[in-house]
Amino acid sequence: MPIVNHLINLHNNGNKIKKIYITAINLNFVVNSYKVLDKLIIYMIKDFNNYSKERGLNINLSLTYFSDLNNTKGYSDYDLTLSLLGKKHHKYDMFLYDMNYLKIYAPYLLELENYLPKKCIDLYSSENNNKLTVYNEHRLGLYYERYNIKIPKTWDELIETSNYVLNNERIKYNNTELVGYNGLFPNNENTVCSLYQILYSYRETKDSPLPEFTSQAGVDALNKLLEIKNKISSYKIFSIDEVYLLEQMYSDNILFVNFYSSLQIDTYITSPLPGKKEGINGSILGGYNIGINKNISEKRQKASIKVMEYFFSKNFQKDIVVKKFHFYSPIVEIYNDKNVCSVIDCKIIKESQFFIRPSSTMKNYNNFSKKVIKNMLNYLEGKKSIEEVLTNIDDINRIYYFTVKSIPGFIMFSLLLILFITVILSTSLLFLQKYCILFRFFSLDLWFMYTMGSVLMILSNVFYFEETTVIKCFFRQILKEFGNALIFIPILYKLLKILSHFRKKFKWIQKYKFRFILSLLSIHILFSILIIIFDTYKVKTINDMNDKNSIVCQYNKIPGIIVFLLQIAYNILLYVIVCILIFQEWNLKIIPMDLKPFTFTMIIDGINHIISSVFYIININNYIVNTIVHIYINFLYIFINHIYIFIIRVLLTKKKFPNENNRSWEDKLVKNVLLSSETSSNVKNTITFFDSDSDASIIIDDLK
Repeated sequence: MPIVNHLINLHNNGNKIKKIYITAINLNFVVNSYKVLDKLIIYMIKDFNNYSKERGLNINLSLTYFSDLNNTKGYSDYDLTLSLLGKKHHKYDMFLYDMNYLKIYAPYLLELENYLPKKCIDLYSSENNNKLTVYNEHRLGLYYERYNIKIPKTWDELIETSNYVLNNERIKYNNTELVGYNGLFPNNENTVCSLYQILYSYRETKDSPLPEFTSQAGVDALNKLLEIKNKISSYKIFSIDEVYLLEQMYSDNILFVNFYSSLQIDTYITSPLPGKKEGINGSILGGYNIGINKNISEKRQKASIKVMEYFFSKNFQKDIVVKKFHFYSPIVEIYNDKNVCSVIDCKIIKESQFFIRPSSTMKNYNNFSKKVIKNMLNYLEGKKSIEEVLTNIDDINRIYYFTVKSIPGFIMFSLLLILFITVILSTSLLFLQKYCILFRFFSLDLWFMYTMGSVLMILSNVFYFEETTVIKCFFRQILKEFGNALIFIPILYKLLKILSHFRKKFKWIQKYKFRFILSLLSIHILFSILIIIFDTYKVKTINDMNDKNSIVCQYNKIPGIIVFLLQIAYNILLYVIVCILIFQEWNLKIIPMDLKPFTFTMIIDGINHIISSVFYIININNYIVNTIVHIYINFLYIFINHIYIFIIRVLLTKKKFPNENNRSWEDKLVKNVLLSSETSSNVKNTITFFDSDSDASIIIDDLK
């Protein structure tokens, strides 16, 4: 690191000269700003070095300046500074940066409250803390004196006054160059500031918050902006850059100018911006913060703190920043000082109603800014309607949810509700005598378990509605997979029990039915607990240029993802085992009455799982389409596994024997199944029923 050597001569006893070399810390101060601050920054560095020399601090401050003169990307570019900080660069110690990017720089800067003296911090502990430069003040000048006009307090007064002056200038002086107002909507961050200031000026009261972009106040504000442009200005003037604007100001070609309060021009005076009504206005606070690189050594951090203490001192702010350079300071109390108010207009600070751009609260303010600029320029040029622009701007950060209040959401919720009611009511068929023969494959407890699986699957879909949260992600996954298990496990238990070559091997299953089922379910319970413990899910915001922003569930940590995959694999294993056992049953030519429908459902389930896996891999940014697809897949799964087994199967069977009742109907049904199950002459035609009470298999001979 560079150092500065000072040679100090000390006389010892008047005879000998002792030479002592003292090393001073050389701090590198990086600035990326407007050239309007050049003189102040250079003076600050020079003034501190003089102060350091006088006080013997042994600190020398060097300046590295990236201004708009040597930075082709413009004042709003922060990439260079960020790259220096992000790479944990030790070359630069202190940074002066636009306060708009505080959130971006904060992780790389020293936390000053832990280092600066409390009395220094207290000077800035007001509501205006960190608001370093007042931005977008309104100005009047030459024509104010010529026509003795009143300073406009409302936007309507601005139009009226401008029209009066412009008409007189054209008639009396043939002045066709003069325009009423500049708007300040160039192709940079100033457009965002100008949009916020006019929107803020359309509040109902001083204490009212910023109106929503899509509110009536937002519509009125942009309509008024367009009226101002059309009546007293033009798109060309509204969209000119700052350099050309300054030329027009120095040429007195603009009557009212929206620009920085730090700029002092003799022919202009400053006033608060107008508003919708008198007493309401809006100004944007902007400025620069000074930060210290947290990656430098402790010795250099302490030296940098000394520099900060000097720059943040009340005397420096009052004497240098305000009195000498006529900038505004964030120290509120100095605006009660008569000496300060004799240099700058303290009334402006007290009357202006400030708004801070949401750069520190938005996740991606840079993206928001670019889209706002594009939309506003299109609006002012007449390429987009006011409704389209306001909706587009509002959509940049608005998160959309699949809600019951929307038409697609209401339809899907209604279908799920109907499905839920149907599933619950269909269980009554288990208690109707004439349908008992169709439900002897399971005992009642297994049918209830099977039904509960369908219910949990339906409930998992409820968590697709409204705001997506991490908790909803957990419950959606857990209920879905647990529901799957409750559907597969009863089938697996029954198949293991009825297959003759499995009976001997799994006799304990018949004896300990519930232990077997609970052991399988306990694995799912364990997986579900681990998914929560390992913080498997997080939510991610999908920002899409063409679609609405939405939040989706995303996998988070690797251990949790592994548990999630194991849970999926576990259900797949249950499914595969069930399919193998069904195949074994068919191969033995013993055809239980309820087994054919379950064979069909297993085939459809397999297809359904494949489709579901495909859509989990495919990224669908449209939140409506994405949600409907996943709900529909689950809906189809429940429909096949429950509605088909409980209702459609009964209706089809009943249709086949429309005129039969009770036992005669059952006998006809048995005969029909026997006829359909005939095979070769070597195989006896049989049909297998299962007693729902004892689970004993009953083989009924051919009744043909």
